[in-house]
Amino acid sequence: MTIRHLRILVMVCACESITNAAERLYMTQPAVSLAIKELEENYGIRLFDRLARRIQMTQDGKRMLEFAIHIVDLFNDMERAMKNPDAVGELRIGSSLTIGSCLLPQYVEKLTSQCPGIKPRVFVNNSDSIVKSVREGHLDIGLVEGAVSDDTLVFNSFMADSLIAVCGHGHPFAHREDVSLDDFLAQPLLLRERGSGTRELFQSAVTLLGKQVDPAWESVSTTALIRAVEAGNGVSVLPEKLVDEYISAGRLNRVPLQQPRLSRSFSLIYHKNKHLSAGMRKLIDIVMERETVASR
Repeated sequence: MTIRHLRILVMVCACESITNAAERLYMTQPAVSLAIKELEENYGIRLFDRLARRIQMTQDGKRMLEFAIHIVDLFNDMERAMKNPDAVGELRIGSSLTIGSCLLPQYVEKLTSQCPGIKPRVFVNNSDSIVKSVREGHLDIGLVEGAVSDDTLVFNSFMADSLIAVCGHGHPFAHREDVSLDDFLAQPLLLRERGSGTRELFQSAVTLLGKQVDPAWESVSTTALIRAVEAGNGVSVLPEKLVDEYISAGRLNRVPLQQPRLSRSFSLIYHKNKHLSAGMRKLIDIVMERETVASR
């Protein structure tokens, strides 16, 4: 078994096709099939079930892929370090929309100013997507909303956050001293999409109280929701860090919602088998505020 075998396995899994993987690797299809067969024979397992013209990973295949992704990444890191010792390399950073809007730009700016050799590649998506990409090895590090329950990942909480209910300046709730959850849920709800940390926290809290969430709008864009609320299209629950400036400017009003209390934390995650490169260690120190005096 060689690194070549593992590279082929990773590509076959990414393409979900031996034919497509062969094209991407500039190899013949029989050569790719032989490499997979050699892996199976070496470990005495079956990596794929062949279903008509499709392949589907077995549980053994998924377990091997998890190791293969990180072994290939580590080998690539070694190759770059040995061939160019002065280069720190690429760092793939994933972030939820909230963190990507409020915090990530300053983290990346600090990272690149302190380590000019690092080349950040940033991907912003909802928290579920970022967790999945870190788990599968497509991202080196992730910054997401809420705690993460996943045995394959290491996570560290780095900042407290809360969600607040908001309405437009002309909405009746803007001048109320308190609003019940039932009254709030009876309004057109303008919410983030499923899979976002903001939506999941609100929906879970409401469900625990025996209520249901039936959004009138769902959007991946917090800005779109803010503008819709401002225009009087309904009410929303959004991260306090993102709406503070709109409330201060009088464009939105905080709704004095009686319950539930919506607090959470932001988490930094990476795969437990991931080699911590110099870039990863530096970003972790920046996010967790563990920089040394010399690096400030």
